[in-house]
Amino acid sequence: MFRRRSLLLITFIAIIFFLSGCQFKTFQQVPDQDSVIAVANVRESSVSFINIETGEQLAKWKLEVSFTRVLLMPDNKTLMIYGRQNPDVTFINMSTGKLKQWKLGEGISNAVLSADQKMIYFAERNMNKVLFYDLEGEKKGEVEVGESPYTMIPTPDYQSLIVYHLNGASLSIIDLKTLKVKTTLTTNDNPMGGLYIAQTNELWVGGHGAGAEPEQNISVFSLSNGQKKREFPAQVMPVDFLTMDDKNAFVLSHGNNTLYRFDIPTGNETGRLHLGANPLGLAAGKKMLYVSSYDSNQVFEVDPVTLKVTNTFNVGSGRLQIVVREGVGT
Repeated sequence: MFRRRSLLLITFIAIIFFLSGCQFKTFQQVPDQDSVIAVANVRESSVSFINIETGEQLAKWKLEVSFTRVLLMPDNKTLMIYGRQNPDVTFINMSTGKLKQWKLGEGISNAVLSADQKMIYFAERNMNKVLFYDLEGEKKGEVEVGESPYTMIPTPDYQSLIVYHLNGASLSIIDLKTLKVKTTLTTNDNPMGGLYIAQTNELWVGGHGAGAEPEQNISVFSLSNGQKKREFPAQVMPVDFLTMDDKNAFVLSHGNNTLYRFDIPTGNETGRLHLGANPLGLAAGKKMLYVSSYDSNQVFEVDPVTLKVTNTFNVGSGRLQIVVREGVGT
């Protein structure tokens, strides 16, 4: 009898272990002191971690599920990994290699942190909603918006969230106090990527364009009255934008493999760099820019002042996004 009970207990523990699956899986650790670029290799479902100083690959996480994007959490240690076809949002701690998951359901196409880094905003394309969660995983609300929400830009005054409708020609502005859409604006077709310019209350909008007509320009809208003020060329398909200061904006146009630099007050082009093959990811560290090339399996380090490539890192297959994690004490 005792032997039978022991066998049953062992079998039960084995079943629990099997059903728990990934809860017991850990990933290779990334040292806290190292400044790294984390590169989402979506074609092979992996994340590469490259030491910025040495170019050494410190770790490579191979995931068993497909994903499309990553987000660095406010603790500077945890990477959130997610994709539209994956019902789980996965958090992996770089210091420990341990993971946890939230079950949000399929349809999550993009995620950004709030301006105060206390909330996560999720674009949910299956139901055309934006979901609001705190950092503990508690849902705080949801707002229905236009078709295929994707690009999201929180304003730095904590008042509004700008949401582009990727499969349309419009955007919604959500009031973050009431969690209601307060304004809808008409934009260029298939808007994607952009910048909110606080000094002038303007929005720069990029995009793919529609059908056989790829987007050739950046459109500038006044958020005071919703009117389009001007546009300036950034051929072809300007889809990723960032700033490192109040004067310079960097725009990645993947249709012609070009990184542009613009003067923010005037919109004048101040430099350009042709690089990579189908570049899609753009990120900034303390001193350098990083651009991922989807078709050449590389990440380029670029000096933002000279607009010259200073280093090239070989990574996995199908890079779509990069995040920069500065090391502790750097």
